[in-house]
Amino acid sequence: MPSYDDDLPTQQEEYLLKQLVDNIEQQERIQALIELKNLIIGSKRCKIAFYRV
Repeated sequence: MPSYDDDLPTQQEEYLLKQLVDNIEQQERIQALIELKNLIIGSKRCKIAFYRV
């Protein structure tokens, strides 16, 4: 499957992923995961993917 520029993680997504990996405390990891999930679900590329299906 080809990769497009809009498929690459945004700076905010990269930051949240880094927080998820670097944070040891479970509550901080859960919060980062929730924020990342909401960001991805609300993203234009996710909406387009669901629209095509």
